Amino acid sequence: MISMDKAVNPTSIMGASKRAAELIVHEAARKTGKPYVAVRFGNVLGSRGSVVLTFKQQIAAGGPVTVTHPEMVRFFMDRTFATNFTNFHEFDNCQALPRISRIFTKESRKTRVNS
Repeated sequence: MISMDKAVNPTSIMGASKRAAELIVHEAARKTGKPYVAVRFGNVLGSRGSVVLTFKQQIAAGGPVTVTHPEMVRFFMDRTFATNFTNFHEFDNCQALPRISRIFTKESRKTRVNS
């Protein structure tokens, strides 16, 4: 299951629905004993939902660049990295595939966006 960082302490319907989906996947794994997996992403550069596109449009329009909070930390990855991460061979870096559900997040460099 593909999830997103908005599932952590969700404050929107999108985040809450992603979190609910993660819980459903986890429960299905627990009940069946099958290794269901959720992968949680941050901002995927070049994707339709990336905040970077919004920032580019705001800059092109002369600003300002809207930032939710100056101390907010964002995690970025490119589309190739995100695609490869969803493939099971990428999980080889983890101890082992889970016996039951697990949410995978890839260590990413933190970035602050300051105006």
